[in-house]
Amino acid sequence: GVEGGEQQVGEAEAAAAAAEAAEEEIPSQAEVAKISRMQSIDPQDLPMTYSTNSEEEKLVLEYVENFRRQFVQLYPERKELLLCPRNECGVEKFICTSIRPTQLEYNELYDLQACATFVAEHIQYEALADPVVLPMYVPSPTSVLQWQIGDCIDKSIVLASLLIGVGYDAYVVIGYADQTTCLADETKSELPAANANGKGMRNGSVREGGGDDEK
Repeated sequence: GVEGGEQQVGEAEAAAAAAEAAEEEIPSQAEVAKISRMQSIDPQDLPMTYSTNSEEEKLVLEYVENFRRQFVQLYPERKELLLCPRNECGVEKFICTSIRPTQLEYNELYDLQACATFVAEHIQYEALADPVVLPMYVPSPTSVLQWQIGDCIDKSIVLASLLIGVGYDAYVVIGYADQTTCLADETKSELPAANANGKGMRNGSVREGGGDDEK
């Protein structure tokens, strides 16, 4: 009777662990739209590297998984790391390989501010359903540019890819900010104060040479 009870308990624990793992694989609401876009892609239209991993990539994934396990053991209270999300083909890729240095033919985009403006205006921002949960899928910059829509991580990777492609030392840093910052909500911001020339100047702005903001 005791052995049977222990076996039932063991099976129950295993079932609970399996259910918990399955819940972790359930995509968030925001990723449902992304998955729908991914399903519209024919993998044959993409390079083979999108749907497969080379032996070197497989080895890197093993190293990354080993690092992840050590990180969890050493820092159990820290939030999980975004290391190996799936791409638009559903293949796990080391997040660093998602950045693809790209040099477009438009010289205007070689400027930092112009490139950032292009990404901000050309790619529609799609907010994460849960801002503190890392995405399961991170598509390539190529697909994000084609879709013209992406979340904060997607847009950051596109921007870094374009900047690195023209020589900038660019990085993607993942962190947390309040909702007002993430959504660029300026509804409660003070209006720019008018200077002597009648031109607006934002509070706290820094200007060089004491000139007007607009020339």
